[in-house]
Amino acid sequence: TLWGPRWLAIGLGEMLRRVAYMMGVQFESDTIEKWQKDPEKRLDPNRQYLTCWHPHGAFTFGPVFFTSKMSAESTTDLAQGPRNWFVGVATLLFRFPLLGEYLALVNARPITQNMSDELLNKGRSVALQPGGLPEQIMTDHRKEHLVFPPNLGFCRLALKHGIDLLPIYAFGENQVFTTYQWGRETTRAIFQRFGVAVPLINPIPNKLTLHMKWGRPIPMPAAIADPEDALVHRIFAQYLLALADLFQEHAANCLPKEVAQQGLHVVWRGHSKEKLDELLVSEAKG
Repeated sequence: TLWGPRWLAIGLGEMLRRVAYMMGVQFESDTIEKWQKDPEKRLDPNRQYLTCWHPHGAFTFGPVFFTSKMSAESTTDLAQGPRNWFVGVATLLFRFPLLGEYLALVNARPITQNMSDELLNKGRSVALQPGGLPEQIMTDHRKEHLVFPPNLGFCRLALKHGIDLLPIYAFGENQVFTTYQWGRETTRAIFQRFGVAVPLINPIPNKLTLHMKWGRPIPMPAAIADPEDALVHRIFAQYLLALADLFQEHAANCLPKEVAQQGLHVVWRGHSKEKLDELLVSEAKG
């Protein structure tokens, strides 16, 4: 499953981290605290997880410049967080020379059903970004918007393999680049016509600190090959409640005040806000 030497993967990951620092973007996470020093041991490095990171941001700056090194280290004795951690990214990115090779080197793989099943069947942990291109297109440095797919494939994948879901929130990802309404509208039009997303933003990163925070795992029942929609929706509600707790815990300290005060906005594509609210209220009541 591994591609290329680990020393090269870790070295390139460290190089990108330093490049980000030179551009004025710093990085902070609670990885060691949550994975190694938590007295309750809520996260187990030797356990499989399906991790989901949020938000996508304009260009997934955090995963590219910071957590790629963590992913590369996960398959060595240097791992400080999850072990055997692979990241699912858009298949299109592997078609670009050098970029595709770098992604494979740092344990990124095409986010396809077959690849996800293969990695999970081999005992690997997998990270993915549920919002995808729709969330990328909506990126607004003034707000925290999350988008979830209609069929909730990430919940179905976790249930299929009986692997706990684990949320990650990258506070500051949306603020790395300044965005514009005209840019979002143009990007959406390009996406609708050509199927690709090229965010039109200020390309110079803002000077800030990215804060990567780990949430609490959502336990899965024994593996279910074809889970019913009612169970999938309940798992989704549990996931959102855990994600909301994570956001509330850190937003005030890790986001601009005017952004944090607006809270977290969630869009479930193909479903009304009323249905989502009803689902969350029902799950919160138990």
